[in-house]
Amino acid sequence: MKKILVPVDGSKHCFKALDYASSIAEKYGSKILLLNVQEGYIPLIVGVTYYRITETLSPQESLHPRPLEKTYESGRIEPDNKGIHTDEHEVKGAAIVEEAKRYIEENSPGVDIDVVVAFGIPAEAIIEIADRDDCDAIIMCTHGMGGIKRFTMGSVTNKVVHTATVPVMVIR
Repeated sequence: MKKILVPVDGSKHCFKALDYASSIAEKYGSKILLLNVQEGYIPLIVGVTYYRITETLSPQESLHPRPLEKTYESGRIEPDNKGIHTDEHEVKGAAIVEEAKRYIEENSPGVDIDVVVAFGIPAEAIIEIADRDDCDAIIMCTHGMGGIKRFTMGSVTNKVVHTATVPVMVIR
């Protein structure tokens, strides 16, 4: 297993998934790809827009927006597709993946980690990025929704489990 995708939403439930993913990554030398998907995205074209954080910038550099390249305190975001979303979504998504990254670095030093912030429908983004990045597995948390809430709202985890092309481990 070379690469594990771990979608994170900033909830405490996700730390359990991070523990499992870190344990597997340490054992098999796998890379962890942390993903946060921000909704509230208005697509200009069909598909998922996602950004990979590629280099660290100073807080001063993060205050100067660039037309096709947004920056913030923790890294640079490079667009793969075009879309409209707010800087607030970028900052929120970046904060979530960076918190997850710090957690892994503190508890499992030496694990190789990459982070991505995506914009779109969460289940679709998770599946698309797992395929695009050649992930061997997805490890994700579930929030334990009851039957009625899951039926009326749908479940990201449920959609991923039933449509992903790679194995999915669900942590409760």
